[in-house]
Amino acid sequence: VFKLQDQVANVVVESLKLQLVGGSRIADLPGGTANADAYNLYLRGYQINYANAPAEAAALLRQAVALDPNFGSAWAELAWVYWTSVGSDTSEKALGAATSEDAVRTLKELLKAASLHPSSTYYQLSAALLAYQRKADDAILLAERAIALDPSDFWAYEQVARSMAYGGRASDAKIYLEAAWRVDPRPNSSRYLLAGLVAFSLDRFDDAIDALGKADARDFNEFNNVQRLFLLAATYGHLGNAAEAAKVKTELESISNANGLRAIGDLPFQKPADVERLLTGLNKAGVPDLPFGYRWDAPERLD
Repeated sequence: VFKLQDQVANVVVESLKLQLVGGSRIADLPGGTANADAYNLYLRGYQINYANAPAEAAALLRQAVALDPNFGSAWAELAWVYWTSVGSDTSEKALGAATSEDAVRTLKELLKAASLHPSSTYYQLSAALLAYQRKADDAILLAERAIALDPSDFWAYEQVARSMAYGGRASDAKIYLEAAWRVDPRPNSSRYLLAGLVAFSLDRFDDAIDALGKADARDFNEFNNVQRLFLLAATYGHLGNAAEAAKVKTELESISNANGLRAIGDLPFQKPADVERLLTGLNKAGVPDLPFGYRWDAPERLD
């Protein structure tokens, strides 16, 4: 089975005739720019870890769009900075947002600006937002559009894979994850977190532990780190590893509302079997369950 998946992944990559995009081609990409100074500012902002230095990244990206207001990729990356910061008091304050509502309002404004000159990143972010609304099919379509706009962008393949995993298509997600590795084989914590998500969804719990163990918590904001911890706890729960589950549970206890209710919000699985896998694993790990009387499978919550 896995040989077949590898073959399919190769076909995915080869059929798109992947080419790495250099700076000289940025003007040719949708949402790109012919302004070299704007592009250099964009690159400097893009290379910053948004979770650790959102204000610095945002400042550089704002300078880029000031030089070229039609630079859609820069607008989209700026929006992504705000998306990764929503819900983190430290990041929101660093960006000058008094509340999460202020950060969301700015995010919407930036997305609107990015939509005027849509880029691969714009469609990736739009897909991510839809995935968290449990609209996986729509998210997959937008993420695939991101690949079509820029086949060299490995983040686009990752977004397809993530959307598929949340939508109950973990086997297909693995194919796009393998494609991301082929486009850019350099390891990163986000990729390992995604690999852990896909392996968990396939009941490949040992593989999930291996991947999640390679994801560096220092590279994440609180939201992504909590995702990592929930997946670790649930996986150790399924494996019956009480000692390691207890260690992860202790980490989760230092985070507010780290319970089953938050888990199904932070990991927006759409299919009942996937939600049950997550909650069952967390229960075995001793993570607090859903509030009494709460039904995660109520029709209005699965729409």
